[in-house]
Formats: sequence, C-alpha cells, structure tokens
Amino acid sequence: MKSPTLETATRLLAAAGLRLDAVPVPSFEVVVDGRGGPFTVPDRLSRLPIRQALARVRLPVHLNWSDPDRTYDLTDRGHPADRGVRTHQACGTRVRFG
Repeated sequence: MKSPTLETATRLLAAAGLRLDAVPVPSFEVVVDGRGGPFTVPDRLSRLPIRQALARVRLPVHLNWSDPDRTYDLTDRGHPADRGVRTHQACGTRVRFG
C-alpha cells in the first residue's frame, strides 16, 4: 500500500474544511517549590481560540477545592490566580466555561 504524499494529505484535509498545522509541543519540567512540594511547569503554552483565552471559567474541584464556585475572568491579566488558570487551560486541564 502506498502512503499519501504531504500534498495529497493537505488536499484531503482542505476538502474537509481543515488544514495541516505544525504546532510546538510543550515539554514539562518538575520544579520543587519553597516548601518542598513538586509541581510541573510547561516550557511553553499552546494557543487557545480567542473565546477560550478570554473566557470566564471555573476550575475543577481538585485544583480549586477551597473555593470551588469561584469564577476566573481570564481578561484580567493582572491577577496571579487568573494567570494560573490560563496555564492550566493551555496545558489541557478541563475547565468549565461560564
């Protein structure tokens, strides 16, 4: 069986209303905080659609157990917690929009 060329794959995707993109793949490093607790940090964040990048979201309980109903406004770039939510969101953590 013959594999399709990149040109053929691109044409098939275009016919389906899609495109082939090359996107950076983040790598992760485990960092230890001042109290000795480990956490994982990506070296880059993936792109998000505008609606998700500027949404109001709620984190899952396992990430925000002390205030599970809190909504974070991702347009508020100055608040440290909101920056953390954007990091989780870009890394694929499931967040609830609304």
